[in-house]
Amino acid sequence: MVRAAFGDFKKCYEPAVKKNPGLRGVVRVRFTVAKDGAVSEAADADGGAPDPLAFGLGPGTSPLGDPEVRACVVGAFK
Repeated sequence: MVRAAFGDFKKCYEPAVKKNPGLRGVVRVRFTVAKDGAVSEAADADGGAPDPLAFGLGPGTSPLGDPEVRACVVGAFK
């Protein structure tokens, strides 16, 4: 599912990086897959309170500083 949506993720990121070439960071999405295989919910794992179940990418990895891009990526999951 994630690989299939990669093109949608790029559509979120590429316009933002053209405006801000120094844009760096990660977007962590917490999502739930329903029994039918569809994503039943998705949320920005860095957009609110710390999520103890969210996967960390290690020290020094910062969330992407552009909330519009993060929201777009979450929307692509949905």
